[in-house]
Amino acid sequence: MKRVIYSLHIDLDDDKLDKQLGPYWSWESEDRSTKTKRVFNEYGDRLIENKSSYAKLHGCDYFHFTRDKNYDEFRDKLESMCSEMEEYHIVNFYKIWLLEKLADDYDEVLYVDFDVLFETNENFFDENDLSKGIHIHLQDYHDEAMERIKKGERLHLRSMLNKYFIAHALCMNDGINPRVPVANTGIIGGSKKHIKRLNYFEDIETVLNNITFFKTDPDSMYLDKVKETMDYNNEPIFSYMLAKNNVPAIDITGPWHQILNHLIITKEQYLALDRKMTHFISKQFEWHYDKD
Repeated sequence: MKRVIYSLHIDLDDDKLDKQLGPYWSWESEDRSTKTKRVFNEYGDRLIENKSSYAKLHGCDYFHFTRDKNYDEFRDKLESMCSEMEEYHIVNFYKIWLLEKLADDYDEVLYVDFDVLFETNENFFDENDLSKGIHIHLQDYHDEAMERIKKGERLHLRSMLNKYFIAHALCMNDGINPRVPVANTGIIGGSKKHIKRLNYFEDIETVLNNITFFKTDPDSMYLDKVKETMDYNNEPIFSYMLAKNNVPAIDITGPWHQILNHLIITKEQYLALDRKMTHFISKQFEWHYDKD
């Protein structure tokens, strides 16, 4: 059984950062994208060491991908398909492209975002049966999304509720049950069989064109406040492709994808979490590395 773990970090230029979102914490003045760039460069070597040492412990290959010729070619191809797409999104499509490429040579593949840290010595591959389906964080946002819209609230660009409506529209367009759980692609574990069955890029240009149409269709069933925040995000497309190609998926919400977001505001709260792989969305890496 050939297994591989990989991560990705494309250090975007300042003018390519998505600065539409404010700071993670109310007391910070730094926007999220600027903070992410800064702390990734500050903790980069340690983030790579965490992943490489875990892979070595369990006899897996490990690759950390950065900007190279393959990435530049991939970026240019996606930009030719959708000129409106920001490079932040292209990076996140690239990690899925790498998932498919690595599945050519490996039986099982585990992707982890650069802001994910292994916090256990347990073997992900032994503890999670990838023969049963793609292992990924899944959540049903239907009721919450509908409630927010009824209240007349505008959705944030990167919110999971916004991503739900994109997945909903893609599925509706194909006559698929649109109530699909939204995938968080910060951690993805899959077998060669299921990754190939997902076939994420089989008609990606049509998918991107459809999203453009959903955003601009004057006769759309979606309210303007929903359409105006639809964008070209990899996660709702992942949810749609799971449904379209009938790919089994296993929800790993919990210790194998413990999310550390703005709701966890102290180190004590973080330490109290049941965690094996922690997704540091808020980038508080010092809570892991500061042992005091």
